[in-house]
Amino acid sequence: MATWKRILSTGESLADLGGGSGSTFLRKDGTWATPTNTVYSGWTLAAGNTSTVASGKSVTFGAGSNMSISQMVSSGNHTITFSATNTTYSVGDGGLTQKNFTSTLKTKLDGIASSADNYGSWTLAAGSTTGISSGQAVTFAAGTGLGVTQGGTGNRTVTYKITSSGVSGSQLAAGAVDHPSKFATGVVDNNAISSNAVGASQLYVSGNGSSSQFLRSDGDGTMTWATPSAGYSSGGTDVSVADGGTGASTASAARTNLGVGVMGTKDVVKFILFQKSARFYMKYGNYYVPSTSYGPDYYQWSTTFSSTSPTTAWLATYHPMIYVPFACTIEQVYLTGYINNTETVQMSLMKGTPSWNGTGTTTLTAHSCVNTSFTSGQRTRRGASNLGLSVAKGDILVPTWRKSTNTFSSTTRYFYGNLVITATKNV
Repeated sequence: MATWKRILSTGESLADLGGGSGSTFLRKDGTWATPTNTVYSGWTLAAGNTSTVASGKSVTFGAGSNMSISQMVSSGNHTITFSATNTTYSVGDGGLTQKNFTSTLKTKLDGIASSADNYGSWTLAAGSTTGISSGQAVTFAAGTGLGVTQGGTGNRTVTYKITSSGVSGSQLAAGAVDHPSKFATGVVDNNAISSNAVGASQLYVSGNGSSSQFLRSDGDGTMTWATPSAGYSSGGTDVSVADGGTGASTASAARTNLGVGVMGTKDVVKFILFQKSARFYMKYGNYYVPSTSYGPDYYQWSTTFSSTSPTTAWLATYHPMIYVPFACTIEQVYLTGYINNTETVQMSLMKGTPSWNGTGTTTLTAHSCVNTSFTSGQRTRRGASNLGLSVAKGDILVPTWRKSTNTFSSTTRYFYGNLVITATKNV
């Protein structure tokens, strides 16, 4: 059988021969065939390339330069070991392309202490100092006792306030604070030093005067110890009249030496403040007062408010009763006369302070004067001998009374007699 060959013309490729596919290859005999053996005994990856080994496939490494392979006897696994030559390289000054490290920089590093660090801030221990080189800066932050303010030019001012017990005696040298070079006028005023802030134990004055001396201002801001000039002191000799004294140690002797006698004393004057005769009405257990229209000068004292308690409200339209012309003390209040039926009589002086030239009601307060039995047919005096009731000018007094016995009787009882009020006044 005859065979033939086709010769590829210029510009043609194997694809122009016809037949075959993407998974076949052209054999020597000129036919297309699918490969049956895809297991390679070895391959080499170009530098920088990668290759993927599919699941179920295996890769075998062969020992070579700088690589050894050993098998674990127990598991059959292999270990790949790479070895590299430890090479020391030297770089001279300027030998690096960036951030060149020089001998000068190494010398600076050698000069740093082993415990040095890069601090954003630091705190000086008490009594320590630190130096700041020219061109360096220190940033202060406001805190307790320290204020930081910015001026109009952008500069900042640091002010330090000494806190309580912040400075002890040993921390201020002699002359460290004086006036006026250290304190301007008005820096320390009475508001800066509180009351009792400086006691005797804190006040030390050079020279320490005697117990009979005192500190005297010299008029120039300084003070000196001085002895007081001769004069009277408690318990000392009486100062004579010629020297402006009384020449005496008692009030009576002083009045005698001054020639004032009894004119130098206050006399207590006793006087009758009020005395009137009247017929006092009593019925049931109600309290009575003199006529609210005519007052105590009208002899029939027969007005009642039909109450078993004294009235405490005195209208502006009522008679003011007993007017107090000046301040005094009421000492005695008496009822003198006789009663037409034996009864227990209760009597009080009602005191009030009106608002004169007005229409307001005056509040009255009760001051008991009489609470005793009056026997029919007897000349009787009953009352208080030491009342001690202080009254002021303009006060009013309203006498009020009742019988506390036979309170259900509708028969009117009468007391015929006087109401007498005495008082005292210092003049």
